[in-house]
Amino acid sequence: MNTMFSIRKSNLADESSIIQLLKDCKLPTQDISTNTIDFRIATSNDRLVGCIGIESYGEDVLLRSFAVSNEFRNNGLGSELLQWVLKECNEAGVKKIHLLTTTAEKYFINHGFIKSDRSTAPNLILRTTEFSEICPASSSYLTFEISGIKKNLSMASQKTNSLFPLLNTSTESLIGQFDEIPTERKKLLHELTRYIQTANDKPVYLNFICTHNSRRSHISQLWAQAAAYYFDVKSITCFSGGTEATAFNPRAVKAMQEVGFKISVIKEADNPLYKVAYAEDAEPVTAFSKKYDDSFNNNPGFAAIMTCSHADENCPLVIGASARIAITYDDPKEFDDTPQEAAKYSERVQQIGREMLFAFSQVN
Repeated sequence: MNTMFSIRKSNLADESSIIQLLKDCKLPTQDISTNTIDFRIATSNDRLVGCIGIESYGEDVLLRSFAVSNEFRNNGLGSELLQWVLKECNEAGVKKIHLLTTTAEKYFINHGFIKSDRSTAPNLILRTTEFSEICPASSSYLTFEISGIKKNLSMASQKTNSLFPLLNTSTESLIGQFDEIPTERKKLLHELTRYIQTANDKPVYLNFICTHNSRRSHISQLWAQAAAYYFDVKSITCFSGGTEATAFNPRAVKAMQEVGFKISVIKEADNPLYKVAYAEDAEPVTAFSKKYDDSFNNNPGFAAIMTCSHADENCPLVIGASARIAITYDDPKEFDDTPQEAAKYSERVQQIGREMLFAFSQVN
């Protein structure tokens, strides 16, 4: 968990602070009561800096009053609050989470929610104050199916290792979205699964390749290494490289931190050297941009996993590779310095994470 804040269940004494934070964030406060809304709050130095509320209606839950103070945005606090609630709802037997939003539709979609027709909401949800009085008709109605988490966690029950708390809850959420992976993508991912299975417990080296080794290849490498650890797939070592060296892009670094990877700079440079940790008792990954055949990646008989179409098309022969598997992704770079930048990096991090987790969940 981020050491800058801690999360706990609210009590009556927190109500005035919750209301003030909601006012600061220009969110409704007229029906706020800790007696009727179950809040989880984040505090830093005994000051409330984030909150998220739920109203429970049997197997349905209304998520509401989700706010983070300005100085704590873009550091993973919002995602951690949301993942905390998703995990608790899963454990409590909730089937579906409902919410209305006028400003954060893309944020919730990036976290696995689906835009739905407001008229399809259950009557108990439709009769809530939030639905019937507070939120305008123009609000977006989004839902999250908890059943997907349960089914896929059951399917992936071979898990024996825990990741860092935020990364663990992000992982469980992505496992709950396996059904969203198109059939054609699953066929590609099964190629990776089969390659690992045919190793028969011998060491497996996976080299994730993209032209500049700056975004997709690093994201894929790190998710694959974490997935192998999470599902207890032994003897997996993941690397990444490109046809040229640039740098691990800071936008990609930030997006990975937001889902729970702990990334720190070992050496500042134009091409920084990073340490990437994902679990307390797992060896951290050293990450920096390099060519795929760099001496750092010097392992015979590796599988070349092509993560971008440019490298896939322009590098038909990967010297030293015993296998070549194309699992390509759209480049979030296209949205750099645009209003969509953060959402697109988050979208790509989640897509790659979901697919790497799926591939490794099928190994055992």
